[in-house]
Amino acid sequence: MMPTNPAPPLEPAEALFRLTEAQALSLEVINELLAVTPESLDGAIDAALARLGTFCGSDRTYIFQQTGPESMDNTHEWCAPGIDPMMSMLQGVPMELAQPWWCAFEREGQVYIADVLDLPPGDPLRHALEVQGIRSLLAVPLREDGRLVGLMGYDSVDHVRSFLQGELYLLKSVANIISTLLTRRRIEAEMAEARRRQDLERARMRATLSALPDVVLEVDAELCVIAMHASERVKQPVPPERLVGLSLAQVFPPHV
Repeated sequence: MMPTNPAPPLEPAEALFRLTEAQALSLEVINELLAVTPESLDGAIDAALARLGTFCGSDRTYIFQQTGPESMDNTHEWCAPGIDPMMSMLQGVPMELAQPWWCAFEREGQVYIADVLDLPPGDPLRHALEVQGIRSLLAVPLREDGRLVGLMGYDSVDHVRSFLQGELYLLKSVANIISTLLTRRRIEAEMAEARRRQDLERARMRATLSALPDVVLEVDAELCVIAMHASERVKQPVPPERLVGLSLAQVFPPHV
């Protein structure tokens, strides 16, 4: 259903030149991405899509990321002059629509359609691509710990764009770096939010304890003292270190 047609034969010198150019560009893009801060990552990805799209002769270069168990969003996009942006219309795309692509990623490593007209006339994919005016398409996966979480795509409108195998490898390398950086930013944001919540809870606890006029004992599930808190207005009857580790039965008199 999704043929990976090889690029047409090129003269060895032309193929070597094209591959060398692709390698140089990919290394530049990767180095630039690795140098940016998390706050600047989105802009750097947009710039990378523009450079890669221009080099590949694409009319639209984009990234989709899985945003939930059943949906994904078009999160980054570059369009050549005269090409209408599509990102705003491609939010909350059902994951079931991408299932054939996911299968192709696992089976072949990419979705590469050198010429949409080579697909069978009755193929639904051919119809969907022709409606959008797409003539050639390449999509490579984004992974997180080996799990598919999105894709980076290159659409060519009204013209055929073939790729050398070496070019496919380099574009996958860029996609791997982008996926790694997006994952790292997400994890760092989650950790920062967890620290913020923890600090907020500690501050709330301190405020609560400072407002209490009495001594407060903190105990574990076995009712053993793990900490003692007292307002500054109250003189602690016993040093806290003498109580930590004792049960409530050992701390209080029998009648209490």
